Amino acid sequence: MGSLRLSKLDSDQLLDITSENLNRLSSVTFKRLCDRFNLNDPKKYWIRIVTLALSEYAYYDDGEDGFWQGVCDHLSVENSQGIQNALREVLNQGFNLLGLVQAQKKNRYVSTLWLQSGIPQQNLAQFAQLLAELSSQYDWWDINDAEPEDLSCLLYDFCQEHHPQWGKLLTFLSSSCAKDDDSVEPISGQILKGIAFVAKSLEQKGLNPVVLKDAHERERLLQNFGLSNTFFLRDWDDFVSVLTPQSNSLHRRRSIVSHRKKPLSLWLDIFDTEEIQLVLPAQTLQSSDWKVLSDTYVNIPERGWESTFSRNGKLEISEDVTSLVEQVANEWVWHLRSHSNTSLTEWCCEGTSPALPLLFFDAETGDHLSPHDGLRGITDIIVFHSRDVQIALSKGVKVEKSFVPCSIAGWRGQQIRLADEQAQLTVHGAQSTKVVPWERSQEEFLQLRGLKLKHKTPIYLEAPSVWHPSVLLPKTVSIRIENLNTRKVLTEADEQIRLKASDTWQAIELSKWIDSKGKYSVLIWNENERWHEKFELRSSFELEQSLLIDQAQAYDLDEQPLSMPIWVSSTQDFWLEELKLKNLWPLEEVIFTLESQKEKHSFTRHANSFGLLSISLASFRDDLPESGRYGLSYQRQGEDHQSLLDVSCEESMDNIVTEQRYLLPKASADELSSDKKRTSVESEPQQITYSLNIKNNTREIRKAFCTRFSNQLKKTGLTQHNIELIKDPILKDLILIKIGSQQDFTILEDTANDVASTLYTSISLIAWGKR
Repeated sequence: MGSLRLSKLDSDQLLDITSENLNRLSSVTFKRLCDRFNLNDPKKYWIRIVTLALSEYAYYDDGEDGFWQGVCDHLSVENSQGIQNALREVLNQGFNLLGLVQAQKKNRYVSTLWLQSGIPQQNLAQFAQLLAELSSQYDWWDINDAEPEDLSCLLYDFCQEHHPQWGKLLTFLSSSCAKDDDSVEPISGQILKGIAFVAKSLEQKGLNPVVLKDAHERERLLQNFGLSNTFFLRDWDDFVSVLTPQSNSLHRRRSIVSHRKKPLSLWLDIFDTEEIQLVLPAQTLQSSDWKVLSDTYVNIPERGWESTFSRNGKLEISEDVTSLVEQVANEWVWHLRSHSNTSLTEWCCEGTSPALPLLFFDAETGDHLSPHDGLRGITDIIVFHSRDVQIALSKGVKVEKSFVPCSIAGWRGQQIRLADEQAQLTVHGAQSTKVVPWERSQEEFLQLRGLKLKHKTPIYLEAPSVWHPSVLLPKTVSIRIENLNTRKVLTEADEQIRLKASDTWQAIELSKWIDSKGKYSVLIWNENERWHEKFELRSSFELEQSLLIDQAQAYDLDEQPLSMPIWVSSTQDFWLEELKLKNLWPLEEVIFTLESQKEKHSFTRHANSFGLLSISLASFRDDLPESGRYGLSYQRQGEDHQSLLDVSCEESMDNIVTEQRYLLPKASADELSSDKKRTSVESEPQQITYSLNIKNNTREIRKAFCTRFSNQLKKTGLTQHNIELIKDPILKDLILIKIGSQQDFTILEDTANDVASTLYTSISLIAWGKR
């Protein structure tokens, strides 16, 4: 409704007309309003007018007493519960009659009115200034990729920290932030997310944000951007300067960290154990009251989870905390308790009713379903119930599995499918009977399909396809595909797809734009619909490795992550290194190997209860003799040795090269003798020299290649011959390799290519001649 853009004067006149009509009644109730106006207005235009009047008031409201007090004062009616109830019912019908986008959470009436125009008029300049300051610290890509709930909290915290004097704006922002377990509409986060999307779209098209000042041009552009229907901003003048393209230098930009408390929920692990679980998602929590608890113990006793507060009072729950459900309850409650057993916060999850002990789950996702208002839009479900409950299936319900084992003692389950448009389940309990309606969604939505891993998150082994439902007439949709890793838009600025009229589903092949692994976002829209999905594309090898065990991560003493292997410039620096390995299993045993040119030394260390392992190289200095090169590797159970720390290749080669030549180990005397007899009829092979050209031949790539190539050669048959890796004393970036004969070239080339692939580069070998 904000698109009508009524002036403040027109808005006040509309409110005065509404006030005059309300005050003609002796008392204001919704029934009296209907009796008064419905007779002469059967189409209920009066409800639409009152809804518009209240929407305009929400936009222009400049009072400090809250929405209901302010609007009642303007309408000259008492701010009583009865008046509020009457106006809420008017708004409820008005929203439906006008087909407005509605907030679905707490305070939904005022939130829905705010949705119509966006930021209240008196706060526009302050909100624009807040976004300008925010965008200097956060990237538009990160903002657009974040959840609106997290953005709402970020806006409120940022404003409270930098502008605590902006009371009215803080009131608006706080109304978008959930407190404890409340559920509210994140309006401010939706607006910020929409603005970030506009900024990205303008940058992709190469347009200056000044074009948004022209109302007609702005409407044309925004309609083509595929914005969410929960986003609307009435006045853009204050935001043009905010949308100026950001610098490509993002080294100082901050990551958006969610401090929102995420709920405890029921979930059926259909992908692995097939057990009912309580799941607390990974999350980072922070409270000003927790700063005094820095570095102290904290736990969740219901699960046996333990951790320690960080120095600034933050608490990181780094991975999902799960618990097997073996007994039913009316409600499950988990507490976060301090070292003094004080409850700092709690998570609650609705349980089962004693009258009807049963649980419904989506058979495709494992999500828990609430049957209170019936089942809609889900075609396959798994229902668990106790022995004294009987479920009668109506016509149109098919049994897929008559028995599904249940982790709850004395319970059983079955998997059922909705075969018709609608049906019902009649649940007979010991104390009561309940009928659960079950129907398909009246609307068919786009679906992402492909070779997918059986996992809770959408991970594909090949580029998936978007399948579009049948269409009666040809239609055109816009498509936007983003690579979230490289932060690039893969589609053209105005790329569209033409769908032909068909009574069957049609596929949109994403392989046209996606040809490599990564995380992607797909948006398809036109003027009537909008569909958005994120997914990840991996290779089968990566999936197998990453899902079996978390990858260890090295950190320095300042808690900064380090790329592995870690390169140091000298052997002296090698022995001064102090490292931390994170993401290990609690109390996991890790085998370390220290290696010099001549000797190896292995030892084991155990991670602590948080999966953290610290190691200081100085304590092992006397375990190996003096050498020109040292290396440290580690091995986890079920994995190969991984290089952790090494001396840079150039420094180590300077120490071990004699006359600028690095001679790899030769075969034993017996092997040489045998080889000599075998080749006695042949002439002695001439050595062949090749230059090794590396793509992206940086110093770091060269160092890594030299070390890995040398190690790999030791594992191949090339050690049966004299193989020389030559370091040119003048051309530092030139690498020369000599092989004993041409027959060794294939093995040499394969080895070099294997090493190059591990460094995500490529090589070529060029013959220099024979000696």
